Amino acid sequence: MPDRSADRPSDRPAEHPSDDASDHLSGRPSPDEARLYYAARPSPLVAATAIVVDSAGRVLVLAPPYRADAELPGATVEDTQTPEEALARGLEELGLSAPIGRLLAVESRRPGSLGRSLLAHVHLVGPLPAKQAGALSCAGGAPAGARWLTPEEAYAVLPARLAPRLR
Repeated sequence: MPDRSADRPSDRPAEHPSDDASDHLSGRPSPDEARLYYAARPSPLVAATAIVVDSAGRVLVLAPPYRADAELPGATVEDTQTPEEALARGLEELGLSAPIGRLLAVESRRPGSLGRSLLAHVHLVGPLPAKQAGALSCAGGAPAGARWLTPEEAYAVLPARLAPRLR
């Protein structure tokens, strides 16, 4: 199968990309680039998300530079992957190797601005020991904006479409 990784704006579904013209300079895909990418994907788009917790009960929240909003770790399911395989890939990109825990929910969303409906498999990962939780990394160091937050803090910073996954 052809590797389409160079074509994708990100592994995470951009449900609401910014319309800011400066996005291209910040590393975010432009709205047109995101629409073209998602138009070529199967519908519904399938994603896998993790609620990663550490031994203190904190939740891992990401604020990647290519997104306007905070998000939970995860990945879009590619080609013949299962949601669990996609999630493992997404966690590996953060330097985490942890068993994918139980399925907490399967969420569905109507087509948004990118014209694709979404099925998101939400899994629990952890609790991770303190040493493993502190070892997050990406190419070039720690993931931009990776923070361990209490569930209440995470709920407050996540966008309204994601925060309910914590409940």
